[in-house]
Amino acid sequence: MSEINSLENILVNIPLFSNLKEIDDISKLTHIKTYVKNTTVINEGDISDSLYIIISGRAKVFISDEQGKELMLKSLGKGDYFGEMSLLDESPRSASITTLEDSLLATISKSNFIQCMLKHPDIAISLSTELCKRLRLTTENLKDIALTDGYSRIAKTLLQMAEVQNDKKIIARKLTHQNIANMAGTSREMVTRILNDLTQGGYLSIEDKKIIIHKSLPGGW
Repeated sequence: MSEINSLENILVNIPLFSNLKEIDDISKLTHIKTYVKNTTVINEGDISDSLYIIISGRAKVFISDEQGKELMLKSLGKGDYFGEMSLLDESPRSASITTLEDSLLATISKSNFIQCMLKHPDIAISLSTELCKRLRLTTENLKDIALTDGYSRIAKTLLQMAEVQNDKKIIARKLTHQNIANMAGTSREMVTRILNDLTQGGYLSIEDKKIIIHKSLPGGW
């Protein structure tokens, strides 16, 4: 019961369902499952048609080549969702999703989602709006990879992950240099060099595996 209550609290804060007056209509149609750390929930190229909502835990969205080299597209946490494109088409999954820690996910099948959407047509408008936002974000990310240098992508990645705590920008997640490289679309060696340079310059420090940004990062390096 606590899982359902937690799910309903999350659903009301998701733009896709925030206008839904009877939130239990959608929560009743979900299936809740626990995924341990490093579980692949979706493989790029899979044929499946469910929407996933993160009740607790974290996951990463990434694409990879035949050699196994990864490009991390996004990190997801509580309240985020993925797989929404499969609710509208029959195409294979466009990216892979793997849990970064033990996670609790709610799943809504395409048939159940359509059933709810027929009863609440506003969901269709919300879904279209969210898909447009994600398309714009994808375009922006591709622009960054194509037109900006490695340092700028690394700096932007760090700032996007940082949260303000006690007037400091802190990245509380435990990240390896390879994690950052995957998200920034660059090499681990470049990340190591840039982080060392920024640390020596007093721009950031690493304490208890947390990255603390002390002042505005340089515009270029």
